[in-house]
Amino acid sequence: MKRHAALVAIAFVTLAPGTALGQTTLLVSGGLNRASMAVSGDDADEVGDISPVTRMWVGLAASVPVSEDWDLELGAGLSQKGFGVIFDDFGFDFEASFEIDYFEITAYAGKSLPVADRISVKLLVGPALAMRLSCRITAKTPEEEKTEDCDEDEWRETDLGLGGGVRLRIGLSEEVGLTVGAFYTLGLPDLDEDDDFDITIKSRALTLRAGLAFPIG
Repeated sequence: MKRHAALVAIAFVTLAPGTALGQTTLLVSGGLNRASMAVSGDDADEVGDISPVTRMWVGLAASVPVSEDWDLELGAGLSQKGFGVIFDDFGFDFEASFEIDYFEITAYAGKSLPVADRISVKLLVGPALAMRLSCRITAKTPEEEKTEDCDEDEWRETDLGLGGGVRLRIGLSEEVGLTVGAFYTLGLPDLDEDDDFDITIKSRALTLRAGLAFPIG
C-alpha cells in the first residue's frame, strides 16, 4: 500500500500539467531535518531528557497556479525524523536514539512576493501526511551499543501534520531558479500507541532546504 501511494504521488507531482493561469513549476530539493518530539502527560517525567536529531530530507514538488496571486504546491519525498533521549536514573547515562523514516506528502497553498528582479519570496502553509517506512532504535550504554527495529504495535504508522514555511527564489536564467527555504512541521496525532504509560508524543521538525526550480509542461 505504501509503495503504491508513493508511486501515485510521485507520478502526479512530476506530470502535473500547466494551467490557463500559468505554467507548472517543478522543484527538486534536498536538505536537513532538525527533528524532535514534544512529550506531555502524567508520566512524561519517566521518558527522560528529549534531544533533537539532524537527519536528511529530499523531495520534489509541483507548483500549480490556481489564481493570479496563489498556487497549489503538491510535494512528495523522503523525510527522516526521530529524536534522542537520555536516562540518568541508573547511576550512569543510558542513551537511546529513534530514527524514523517517512514518505511524506504535502499540499501547500503558496503566495509569491516579488523582492527584486528575478528574486522572490514565497509563503506556504498546508497539511503534511507522513507514512512510516522504517523505525530503528539505537540504545547505548558505557559498555555496549545495540540497534534494533521498533515495536510496530507501539508506534503509530502515519503522522498527519500542519506545515508551513518560507522559500527564497533567485533566478539563474529566464526559466531556472535557485531556491533556499525553511519549513516547520507540527505533528498533530499522538504517535505513542503503548497503553502502559500516560504520555503523548507528537513530532516536530524544522527543515532547511535548497534546490532548483524550472517550468514543466
